[in-house]
Amino acid sequence: MVFIKNNQKQKIEETDKKPVAILNKWNAFKRKLAVRLQERFQLLSSQTKKYTLILFCVLFGGSSLAIIIHSAITKTGTLKITNITKPARVNEDNQATLQS
Repeated sequence: MVFIKNNQKQKIEETDKKPVAILNKWNAFKRKLAVRLQERFQLLSSQTKKYTLILFCVLFGGSSLAIIIHSAITKTGTLKITNITKPARVNEDNQATLQS
């Protein structure tokens, strides 16, 4: 970008810095949250961890199974497939002819 003036380059660099700063803050927040959750989870007993895992599997496995069964049973809102028609200007070898 040789033709860009210096003040335009500075504006571009400033706009590039804003998303980076937001992403850095977001990543720092996620890291702090992960550390806090890890510390809280380590305080639980092994039996509580097992029950939590079983509850998680039953809850999300059951909801996934319900969605699969519901989609298999219902017939409304299904995806309809239509045939694709060839344009009249396509040859037998599937090459389109160019008109001058």
